Amino acid sequence: MLKGIAKPQNARAKQAAWRKAVALFTVLMAALILNLGADDATKEAKAANEAKKEEFSIETQRQNIPLTRTKSLRIINHLGDVRARHAKGSDLNVISVIQRFRKDQNDAKTLIKTEGKEIEITTAYPSAVKGATEEGLQGRIDLSLLVPYGADLIVETKDGVIEVKNVQRRIDARSESGRIRISTGRRLNAHSDSGKLGITLGSPTKVENARVSSVTGDIHVDFSNSPMPSITAETRGQITEKGIGEEPSPKEKNPEIHVLKKGAQPGNLQVESQEGKIFLRALRPNRM
Repeated sequence: MLKGIAKPQNARAKQAAWRKAVALFTVLMAALILNLGADDATKEAKAANEAKKEEFSIETQRQNIPLTRTKSLRIINHLGDVRARHAKGSDLNVISVIQRFRKDQNDAKTLIKTEGKEIEITTAYPSAVKGATEEGLQGRIDLSLLVPYGADLIVETKDGVIEVKNVQRRIDARSESGRIRISTGRRLNAHSDSGKLGITLGSPTKVENARVSSVTGDIHVDFSNSPMPSITAETRGQITEKGIGEEPSPKEKNPEIHVLKKGAQPGNLQVESQEGKIFLRALRPNRM
């Protein structure tokens, strides 16, 4: 009787052990397949990156043209950055740095045309725009310029940096989201919707005044305190001052907005943002 009862129990135990072994084998095989698939995906990703590296290239193009003092210069580049420095001579030097993501991209152009008293520089890159992904354009054009003394300098980018240093012209700079960095003693109008603005000025006057603005981008302005310019600053964000001697206060009838005013209004230096932080610093000329 006992032997007869033990046999079915042994059989059931063997079957349970077999099922466990099969289940474990299935799990191990699934893990192995997943690892192999991950390895394949990694190899494919590496191969794709290597292919991109092989396709990627950079080319530099240079153009020189005469630019008289009476002519204004307008630069519109929605495909990259714009950087400008002062030129000692009378020629405008334009350097285009072109990034190609594919070898067959041969349609990048920097176009220069003259209309009346203005020279206009624009960029075009159809294949970079057409192949754009969520990661951005499939190519870019960055411009570096040496700009001689003269009338106006007008610069526009989309998300590219605008950087202007010691160019002896009245400056108007605008960007949607690009950072703006400018050092000038001339009249200035600078705006970025969401990019940060870093501005270094002389001492703005009624003639060579400065207006700096943003929607959400933070603004930092350094300027000379000799003489101290009249100042107007306004934002819903925070206003911080150093060396001015005036504290910000809530705007009358709209206390959510912070205002700083010094001297005759409207100020020769006007700084305004809807939401961004404003930092104003007055420095001695020898510390600029």
